[in-house]
Amino acid sequence: MPREPASIQTGYFERPLRKKTLPMTIVHSASNDGTTELMSAIEDGHVDKIPQLLNEEGANVNAARTTDGMTALMMASEKGYLSVAPLLVSAGAIVDYARTTDGFTSLMMASQKGHLKIAQLLVEEGGANVNAVNKNGSTPLMIAIHNGHYNIAELLVEKDADVNAVNKQGITALTYLNRRPDPDIAEVQQLREKIVPLLKNPPVQGMNPRKSLKGGARKKTQRKKKRTCKNRKTRRN
Repeated sequence: MPREPASIQTGYFERPLRKKTLPMTIVHSASNDGTTELMSAIEDGHVDKIPQLLNEEGANVNAARTTDGMTALMMASEKGYLSVAPLLVSAGAIVDYARTTDGFTSLMMASQKGHLKIAQLLVEEGGANVNAVNKNGSTPLMIAIHNGHYNIAELLVEKDADVNAVNKQGITALTYLNRRPDPDIAEVQQLREKIVPLLKNPPVQGMNPRKSLKGGARKKTQRKKKRTCKNRKTRRN
């Protein structure tokens, strides 16, 4: 009995690989719609060929398909190829490139499809703009919540995403959350309950959201008391 294609179990891939091979001769030409060999490899699941393609002379990592404006990084972000995205970023891929027909960035692609590790990579390593907007005025945070990916929404809020942003339809991230009919599954409900207070009371920008202002103020007061006591002892001596 033929075996099913196995997924790579190294932690680098989020999707199974197809057992196909590219021709040995690689030419970085583009089709009539602007699809490059690099894009085709990503679309067809030949991610093991990406390093070779990037090392070939003439590889254009920022080429965009004329029909929809998709780039190689967008495709990798949409498909969840965690091994490919960092290679493209290192090769000079524009993280916030947004010339698709709907104005999506790579981060929006990852937020829509629920690829948390890709989103984290784009933000932390690629410096992706968490407050970029598409043609509808929606941000990655809105897109993540609209599609029920609350773990990505939490990441974006922690990275200073604007929870009060309003798109062209007058909808905020919290509105999307309130409108979403989530299934009565414990795990989903827990994630939902976790994101609600973050949307209503977002952490102060630049601060660790896990450290409350109250706790920080208390520590500051304690340090001040210690200094005062130390000064009193010095004067007595």
